[in-house]
Amino acid sequence: MMDRRAVFGKAVLVPGTSGTGTSTTSSTRKRSAPKELAEQVYAKRVAQIAEGKFFPDREIRRRRHPLKEFLAKFVKEHVTGKLKNADHEERYSRTISAALGTRDVRSLTKDDVAEYVTQRKADGLEDSPVNRELSFLRKAMNHAVAMKLADQNPIGGRHGGHKLAKENNVRVRYLSDDEETRLHEAIGDIHWPLVEFAIHTGLRQANQFNLPWTDVDFTVGIITVRNPKGGEDYRVPMNSTVKKLLAALPSRLKLEFVFPSSTGTAMGSQNFLHRVFVPALARAKITDFHWHDLRHTFASRLVMAGVPLLTVSKLMGHATPTMTLRYAHLAPGHLADAVRNLDGSAIGTRSGTDPYHEKRRRRTKAATT
Repeated sequence: MMDRRAVFGKAVLVPGTSGTGTSTTSSTRKRSAPKELAEQVYAKRVAQIAEGKFFPDREIRRRRHPLKEFLAKFVKEHVTGKLKNADHEERYSRTISAALGTRDVRSLTKDDVAEYVTQRKADGLEDSPVNRELSFLRKAMNHAVAMKLADQNPIGGRHGGHKLAKENNVRVRYLSDDEETRLHEAIGDIHWPLVEFAIHTGLRQANQFNLPWTDVDFTVGIITVRNPKGGEDYRVPMNSTVKKLLAALPSRLKLEFVFPSSTGTAMGSQNFLHRVFVPALARAKITDFHWHDLRHTFASRLVMAGVPLLTVSKLMGHATPTMTLRYAHLAPGHLADAVRNLDGSAIGTRSGTDPYHEKRRRRTKAATT
């Protein structure tokens, strides 16, 4: 039994006494605790309360916090209207909540995260977009730990959590002409416009599936891409294929989005990928190919057609031209042309020198005189 005493507005229970202050015994104990021990416990509790270190309602703080509710609150308080890439993190939150939303924040483990990654890979995502989602979740879980809603973060190698994958940003996979023909046949004319649009504009998945008609200007032939991954809005000119494709869409002049769902809202990209795109790839016998590779197809075909890398970079909305260098090897003959300038070095002259080194010698001599 315990002695209940009010200290600073809180009830303190001291072992060895009853609620009335009288000593009690138990059939399982030979004798009650000494008075001195009770006083020590009492004094310790008084000190803890005074220092703000005693929390009798600690278990209330440990009540269950579903991840979906936590992420919704986190996004509302720390993301929406506060971050430049808020749209992306809001989307990450919805995606993660759909898969792990019922998990308790405190009990979320690295195994849960690993299972989520496996599923996202099965959805056709590469390491880079999966890492972006995990980075958001890691940030949110750091906040949960700071708020004492979780004991540790299940993402990150520092505490044995799930590690983000090492990204292969140099991978370039694009559709061959034959693969494009087979994919068209497999996916059908109804759904082909989504694929063809991606091939001819290079828009990222999120930007395409959330594209409103207000960002399509037929007068000047421009599509405005807002809130892209690179941060800065950019514009993509429409070629005749895209203009014809868009003009024929049933949603034009009727609905808000270029590629709407059956209810008129923006089409869910994952739903389309699972239901239409991935099965079509299988029927067309196209392997090692993801939706993002349609963007690679756009860039690769431009470079192979001789379009300068800087121009391709602008059409892709890349933050820096460096990101476009992955396509440099596709430029027709540009590397061969570069080394061809050295061909003269293999041809000797009457003086025993070759044109290449003779030219360098003359430049050096002129510089020193």
